[in-house]
Amino acid sequence: MKTENDRIEFLDVLRKERQVINELRESLRRLREGGYIAHMPWLTCCLAETLAARRDIDEAQSLLAVFDGDPSSRPNLAKPELLRVRGAILAQAGDATAAERAFRVSLDIADAQGSLSWRLRTVSSQARLHLAQGRFTEARDLLADTYARFTEGFETRDLRAARALIGEIEARARADVRN
Repeated sequence: MKTENDRIEFLDVLRKERQVINELRESLRRLREGGYIAHMPWLTCCLAETLAARRDIDEAQSLLAVFDGDPSSRPNLAKPELLRVRGAILAQAGDATAAERAFRVSLDIADAQGSLSWRLRTVSSQARLHLAQGRFTEARDLLADTYARFTEGFETRDLRAARALIGEIEARARADVRN
């Protein structure tokens, strides 16, 4: 049974989420006004992921669409991350085919840039999609291959998350075999 404290805690979380979303929007507005476009893709990804977590999928997708214009007019450094976030949002919306396409383009760009970190973030999102689809071997192999390329930084957030995801995939695969 839900208590009044549970309700109050839930409302507090919603209030804080709205506050974070408003702060991200305001930060993006200020960056745009000041012409600081280099930070906009990253902050846009943060806002899009926050909106998607709240199930505001349409708004999250339209936010990312700002970066669909002429690629020569925008810095390309964060393009793999923008595409990763787009793929994750598409997967959450149930469009696995479009999500896979976004992940594939993200990986192509990350590899062309020589960005192993962007690659790890993308294959982690792709592995989550494969895990949800019950494609355990594919999910594990994809993620483990990229994880194995790292020689340092194993205590960074992304590598810790990847290691934990590999463990989760392996556990789910073992449980699936038993059933």
